[in-house]
Amino acid sequence: MTDAMLTNSTSEPKISIIREADIPLLIKSITKNLFEKDHHLVKKFNSKYWYWQYKQNPKKQSFIYVAWVNKQIVGYYHVATYSFMANNTKQVIGNVQDVAVDEQFQGKGIFRKLAKFANSDINKYVDILYSFPNKKSINNFLKYDKFKLIDYMPIYFSPIKINFFFNKKKKLEKNNQVVVFNQLNEKIYEVFEKFSKTHSYYVLRDKDFLNWRYIDSPKGNFFFVGLITDNKITAVIVVKHDKIFKNDAFVILDFAFSNDVEDLKKLISNFHVILKDNYSLDANFVILSGLSNYMSEIKKCGYIKIPKLFIPRKLNLLVRLTDRNLKISNIDSSNWLVTLGDWDVF
Repeated sequence: MTDAMLTNSTSEPKISIIREADIPLLIKSITKNLFEKDHHLVKKFNSKYWYWQYKQNPKKQSFIYVAWVNKQIVGYYHVATYSFMANNTKQVIGNVQDVAVDEQFQGKGIFRKLAKFANSDINKYVDILYSFPNKKSINNFLKYDKFKLIDYMPIYFSPIKINFFFNKKKKLEKNNQVVVFNQLNEKIYEVFEKFSKTHSYYVLRDKDFLNWRYIDSPKGNFFFVGLITDNKITAVIVVKHDKIFKNDAFVILDFAFSNDVEDLKKLISNFHVILKDNYSLDANFVILSGLSNYMSEIKKCGYIKIPKLFIPRKLNLLVRLTDRNLKISNIDSSNWLVTLGDWDVF
């Protein structure tokens, strides 16, 4: 452990920044927690997964805090860092994820102490923090760590096999073609860059981020599907084929268009056809979520908002400024770009 400890008392938990030598103990602790909670990531999680997420991200920088009891890691608090654009200026954002305390040590104030230590230390390194805490930890974020609830990320779904919704879907025109890209290229990066710049606040989705997040990911296969209009890429989505409530589904993790939102609407209305024809991937519905000033338009092509009451894991976006360089007078969701690609689950 490092010298930076919350307390020296052997009867109290000790909080520290993780040492490289202690990472195997941390990975063991995370695996144990995932197994006990029967988490869907338990079969995929391993050291390679952890290193990809926290050591191989574009900035190659993450901050990991742990709680110790009798030389055993009983809690952890991860903050991955990314480049963040705020009103056309580049900042550093920390994404608080993978936070937990072992079940047998819950209710003892360990998480509050761990979060207090982590939030005090991380203030020195990042300009802003964001997270999507679950219902067990959200109150600690809001009450003790001074995070602000920005917005709830609505979840939309579109049935694929029900013709009733067909008239809402956008049809392709003669100069349109839906394609799957085998690799990323500069034209795709340009579409994401141009779309992102129509928002004031967003994680920078540049070449390094997109390749790390989707191409190098150990989380499974992702498909980059695009709309070609007059031989130019005019819209792109990132899609994963997954199980949602034991049903086959397409999950749209990221989306972008270059000039006209109608191009994106055409793409998300028709992409499933090429995935079925080229990869034999079938699904009952499509899941889409995000915060963007274009969501009101995107959802019009056959996407239905799922009532919040029926969503077991609600995506509440929380944000905290660290009083370093970034100043935002009014933090609200009206001009943010946040997608499922920001969430560490998929």
